[in-house]
Amino acid sequence: MIVDSNGRHEKLWQFSAELVAKGFNILAVGNDMKFSDGNIPKTGEGDKLLLRACMKGKPVQNGSSIKVGSKSYEVVK
Repeated sequence: MIVDSNGRHEKLWQFSAELVAKGFNILAVGNDMKFSDGNIPKTGEGDKLLLRACMKGKPVQNGSSIKVGSKSYEVVK
């Protein structure tokens, strides 16, 4: 799944820790400096986590794009 912290956490590790505490395994972590929005439109900040995309199995990484179903994020190098 691709989840957006939606400005809820100041640090990436805080967001990752919340997901791990809920039982998730983390495959990749990034912020707006590491990922662009790909084909997922931006939203405003709020106090909720946003599920941006989900699927069964591992996401498909093709070069600089991480794709989950029809949604993708672009990795910025």
